[in-house]
Amino acid sequence: MIINEEIYKYIEFCNKSENVTKNDYYDMINKVYNDYSDITYHYIDYINRIQNTIGYSKIPDINIRINNARVKILKHLSKNNINFYNFNLDKNSDCLFTCAIESYLYNKYCKACKYIEEYLDVNLKLKDKYNKKINKFKFMIGKLSVISDLKNKQNIIYNYKNVCDSLDNITDKSELLNIAISYLNQMSFNNEAEKKYVVSTYTNVYANILHTLNCDSEIKQLLEESYKVTSKVLKK
Repeated sequence: MIINEEIYKYIEFCNKSENVTKNDYYDMINKVYNDYSDITYHYIDYINRIQNTIGYSKIPDINIRINNARVKILKHLSKNNINFYNFNLDKNSDCLFTCAIESYLYNKYCKACKYIEEYLDVNLKLKDKYNKKINKFKFMIGKLSVISDLKNKQNIIYNYKNVCDSLDNITDKSELLNIAISYLNQMSFNNEAEKKYVVSTYTNVYANILHTLNCDSEIKQLLEESYKVTSKVLKK
């Protein structure tokens, strides 16, 4: 997966360089999402042409929403003197929270793409449906029937827009907590000792950052979730 390769290269860069800047981080992450943007741009444009034809509002670009959300939350961290851009863990443990942010944004991207794929799949099925009728009866099916079918699939568009809109609240206290917990629950471990060490390390970093961001009441919930993770027995 591209995002892992780019971040791995960036970590190597941070371990070798004494002067890592915010721009270095933005350059790295923009390379990742530029590739994704190229993939989804034409599909989003295609859906918006359909939306316009049937009289519905256009869908936003998930890539733009993600980049806006990233800028918003990283500015929030920078304002509170949290170093989000140096991925040298020995020098800057705060980068663990940046990893959680990127994981959160990437999961949002994947969820949005799932709805794009679902809507495109619906259109392919409709095209097949009407083509079969055309071939069978040898006449063109009226445009109104197609429009009616497409309008009935607006729930997919609604779900996609919800994913995009959810990114607007990324600096809310509840979302900052959600980012931390989501990443905590995605971790994988080789054994119980490793699990306890990694979870406790990450939890301490998250708790300190939440405190810095005036999210003290959210720390209790983070600790509760951390306890749940460490209490689960690993499957053999």
